[in-house]
This record gives sequence, structure tokens and C-alpha cells, in this order.
Amino acid sequence: MSNLILVRGNAGQGKSTVALNLAFALKHFGYDVLLVDADTKNPRLGHYLGMPLVQNTVQAVLSGRLELSKSIYQLPNGVKALFSSINEDAAKHPSTFLDAVKQYSTLVIVDCSNDAQWDSVNGEHLIVVEPDFPSGLSALKIKKSTNARYCVVNRARAPQLPTQNIEEITHTRCLARINEDLLIREASLKGHSVLDYEPNCASSEAFKQLAANLMNLEYSPSAKKEPLLARLGIL
Repeated sequence: MSNLILVRGNAGQGKSTVALNLAFALKHFGYDVLLVDADTKNPRLGHYLGMPLVQNTVQAVLSGRLELSKSIYQLPNGVKALFSSINEDAAKHPSTFLDAVKQYSTLVIVDCSNDAQWDSVNGEHLIVVEPDFPSGLSALKIKKSTNARYCVVNRARAPQLPTQNIEEITHTRCLARINEDLLIREASLKGHSVLDYEPNCASSEAFKQLAANLMNLEYSPSAKKEPLLARLGIL
């Protein structure tokens, strides 16, 4: 298992949300985690964590204006974070500084931009895919370029493709199926992971299961299953 986990996926699949909550879930299991927003054209993590206007950014490091050690923020729960700025282009591709980044944490979770330069980066490529046929085909392209082993089904709603079908389309093993859940959106709007916002909800348990499966840990979710209408905020 690589200490570098690259969260991949096309725009709109929810990869930033998955990267964020995966990092928090891994911290739940005691791992030393650094979360990197390497999507410098469409950064989301600072916004989702209530820190949209940080001064020390990926772009500042890549331009040589700031030392990497001074750009890393410590979040309240112990997760470390490296944010990108929405107001500045990167001088270099973020993949160029990952070897240096890996020195600062046991596990590095990277929210990747949607471009092919990530394909050649050595690490565990985790593909985020919605459970429909077009998304599955897009994920297959990433699989073929990276030889990724795993995917995570995100924003699942009924009726959509079963997990087994997504695995067959993408030729990957699905580590978790994350249902569409208003709590995830509420959490990000308030600057939190869903694990901090509602630690015992079904979505929090699903992200913990994702982290456990990724790291080959035994884990038994404790959350009760919620009716679909309840998860959508209708009941």
C-alpha cells in the first residue's frame, strides 16, 4: 500500500468531498494524514473546511515564494492540510512537489485535478465514480491510464447501477458505496467533514468503511440504515 493516495475523477463526481472525508476517516483510525488540494484550477477543500482565503498555498510553494513546511495547516482534529488558492495559477504542476510533500506525513491524500499529468505519478489511484454508465466509462479511461485497483461509488441514489456493474465496467474493486446525503452537503457548507458534523450517521460510517477497506483494516459499521427519504431530508 502506497503512502500516497491520489483521488481521481471527472468534474462533478464529488472527488473533493471524498478526499476530505477519507482523510478524516483515516485520522479516525489513528493515521498521520496530510490532505492536499492539488486541483489548483478548481480548489474546493479550503471552502469545504471553512478556510477559503488562506495565504499559504500550493501555488506559493510551487512558485518558490514559500517553503513547503510553512504552507501546511494543522486542523483541529489533527489532520494536516495544504490548500490551493482560487485566485492564483500554479507556476508548475502540483505533481512535481509530491516527493517533498510525502516527507511530512505517513499518509498523503491528494485531491487531483482532472488532467493526464497525474497518470504517471506513482501512488494508489482511487477513482471516484457515480453509479451510472457514462461515469463508469469515464472512470474506465482513468483505470486504463493508471492501472488503478480501486474505485468508490459516490452520490448513489435509487434506481442506479449496482456496485457490481460499476466494478465490471471499470475493472476495479469498489471499496465503498456512498449514498447521496444532505448531511454531507450541510457539513461542507458549515466547514466540516461529515464525520465531525454527524459522526454516527450512515455516511460517516461509509467513509470509515472506505478507509478501513483501503488500509485492509477490520471494521464493523455501527450506524443504523436510514430510509432513502430520510437521507434526502424528506422525512
